Amino acid sequence: SKMPPKAIKMPGSYRRNELTLKEKVKLIRESEKTGKPHRELAMEFGIGKTQVGAILKKKRTYLDEWGKNANSDAKRLCIRSPYEEVNVLTWQWYQRARAPNLPISGPLIAEQALKFAASLGLSTFKASDGWLSNFKKKHKLTGAVASGESVDVDKDTCDDWLARLPDITQGYQPRDIFNLDETGVFYRALPDRSLAPTEEERDGSRHCKDRLTACLLVNQCGEFEKTLVIGRSAKPRCFRNIKLEDLPVVYKHNKKACMTNDIYNDYLTAFDKRMERQERQVLLFLDRTPSHTRLKLKNTKVMFLPANRMSLLQPLNQGIIQNIKQHYRKRMLRYLLTQINDSPPNSTNAATDLAKDIDIHNAIIWLYYAVKDVLPTAVTKCFAKAGFPTAPDETLVTDDDDDSELQGVLTEVVEKLQLPEPMTARDYLEVDADTPQSEGLSTGWESQLLEDFVDDRSGSPTVESESETEEEGEPQKTSYKSHQEVLTALRDLQVWAMEKGLTEVLTHFTAAEDLIQKDSIQ
Repeated sequence: SKMPPKAIKMPGSYRRNELTLKEKVKLIRESEKTGKPHRELAMEFGIGKTQVGAILKKKRTYLDEWGKNANSDAKRLCIRSPYEEVNVLTWQWYQRARAPNLPISGPLIAEQALKFAASLGLSTFKASDGWLSNFKKKHKLTGAVASGESVDVDKDTCDDWLARLPDITQGYQPRDIFNLDETGVFYRALPDRSLAPTEEERDGSRHCKDRLTACLLVNQCGEFEKTLVIGRSAKPRCFRNIKLEDLPVVYKHNKKACMTNDIYNDYLTAFDKRMERQERQVLLFLDRTPSHTRLKLKNTKVMFLPANRMSLLQPLNQGIIQNIKQHYRKRMLRYLLTQINDSPPNSTNAATDLAKDIDIHNAIIWLYYAVKDVLPTAVTKCFAKAGFPTAPDETLVTDDDDDSELQGVLTEVVEKLQLPEPMTARDYLEVDADTPQSEGLSTGWESQLLEDFVDDRSGSPTVESESETEEEGEPQKTSYKSHQEVLTALRDLQVWAMEKGLTEVLTHFTAAEDLIQKDSIQ
């Protein structure tokens, strides 16, 4: 009898080999970059042509999973579970609970998932060891289930994230890659330990009326969006003659002067609309906090930084915020020196008396110019330091991080005010470093999370509550009633500048005169 013919192995035919998510993304990028035919890609990656076609057909899905920091070694996309809503809710709960570094154990995750399932009427859901294991694997969490040890993002997440960044940012120009972060500002803080905010005021357990929160939004080219400043008063008295929309910043308020869900949503939605008007698709990186909730934005793709490595991966934390505070505090100390030189202090409370004259309007103006003082190249350097790809020929010149200029002004203020426990420039910059910038987890936040989830699923509108209005500070006073009076005053200032030989100051006064003249004839 004849032997059956041997099977002929055709070029490009391979035993089915399942690629990992990382390999699929590599294949997709290779296809986009080179335009190679499916046959060539199949040979290169050791898979069949049909598999290549299937991967490229689902490339948006794979790239989205990659961008969400999904398991790079996974070979299959997660199949949608009948309990998907429980999974999504539990992950949202975990992210918010971990934001303030609360320890979260495996059993606690399972317990919360059961509560959500019961609330959603999913009586057949069982938070089994298998479910918990899959949940932790999907979100790359580590920790023993049985022992109740705390779980956290895998220690390799940081390196994995840095490896993914080039793929995540691919297709976006540096001007379309943004970072957002908040920082607390004690805007009247003096460089003296005995007058510094208390520990309770710094950690947020006791309200401090002299604090603001600044939310900064900047792209990789060093272009800042309008800074968001959050105070305690709806309409401070120093704003009495000023329209909020005329301020050089976006001003919002709440009782704790910190970021909230509503303020964040409004600010980010307004940003997204600006990007839409400019016909730009942008990528925004930010940290996970209780107030940074997921939004449906049209032109802005939001990427959350790995929870346990935010200080290393957040560009604004690589020196930009410190640089801004350096500029702010120099302006504030120079203001104090001017006040001292014009009217020498004659009381032991001179320092606190002078600080009380600083109002939110002063702080906003100084903060606005402090942001403008930051060099774009310094911002680009901080993005590079956080691992963001940078053009090889880009010169990363930065601001001088030396505190000597600030220390010089600080020393003069200390001497003239005879401060008893003076700080160094470095300590002065860190005076509000540990201040919480976002609202914490309030009582009943888990119920609110469930309510918001159900509302979002049903499309019900959320009701915005009104914040209590309170006033602080003294009203801004001006004796100028007309353009002509202002122009007359400016001419006096021009003469003063010429007498003092202040050529640069004279240039600014002249520029101001031109602007006011243009405004008067409109």
